[in-house]
Amino acid sequence: MNDWGWKDYLIARRQFVQTREYRVSAIGVALVFTATCLAGWGASALLLHWGHITDMALRYALSAIVAYAVFFAAMRVWAEFQRTEPAARSDLVDLADAAHFPVVDGEGCLIALAMFLAALFGVVLLSVFGGFAALLEVAFEVAFAGVVVRRAFGPNIIVGRWWQVLLRRTWLPALLITVLLVVLAAQVQTRYPQSDTLGQAMNQWQSKRHSAQ
Repeated sequence: MNDWGWKDYLIARRQFVQTREYRVSAIGVALVFTATCLAGWGASALLLHWGHITDMALRYALSAIVAYAVFFAAMRVWAEFQRTEPAARSDLVDLADAAHFPVVDGEGCLIALAMFLAALFGVVLLSVFGGFAALLEVAFEVAFAGVVVRRAFGPNIIVGRWWQVLLRRTWLPALLITVLLVVLAAQVQTRYPQSDTLGQAMNQWQSKRHSAQ
């Protein structure tokens, strides 16, 4: 593969994004966010039961770090599938295909379904704010890794800095979400000091409500 000039690099990236932006599978991106949510939930459960960290704010902050790391790993896998142009399939078809998951126990299935639906909602918001284009820039760095971009001013760069692009695009939203979760957890545990999880806090809230009635 030949080296690029800076203008060639910008044109190639724009073409890569434009040919995929409106045909990228929302289900694939939803699976990335589902894996991220599951990682955060699993990390919180392990920190509580094995690490004995009952401080919800601290536990959520640590879990967010784990979830963000898993998000990077899942995005790297997703980017591999964007090397070729996606087939002209509707997301409704993808959703129908994704619905054929094996049925597990009721509670676990409900938790997985709730997280998957939450991830789908996140994908909808992402598409509204043009997030697919940002994610596809990450895929572009993966697809053309190793190409040297020669610049007239400044040092040459090598395509493949996908994690830097992803970090630059997502660190602020990730930080805001983490802060909101930590503040929420701190407020909940302050109001219900006997609770170690949001589920326990909800149970205490319902008990107080029934007692008041």
